[in-house]
Amino acid sequence: MRNQNHLLKTFQTSSKETKDNLEKPDPGEISNLNFKVPAEFKKDFKIAAATYGCTQVELLQRIFKYWTDNHG
Repeated sequence: MRNQNHLLKTFQTSSKETKDNLEKPDPGEISNLNFKVPAEFKKDFKIAAATYGCTQVELLQRIFKYWTDNHG
């Protein structure tokens, strides 16, 4: 019973920490988005951004907006 109470307390604490991490940031707040991609993709993505006269961030935002508009 004592172990169950400890596990429950640990779960409740970690659930609260997770919920706190999921709060929405302030509008306009800038945050890093880091992930790895193949080197060839990175090169092609940089070229595409330059070709369309936008930053890589702007290109990613445009692509994501298009995707969410078409895939809900």
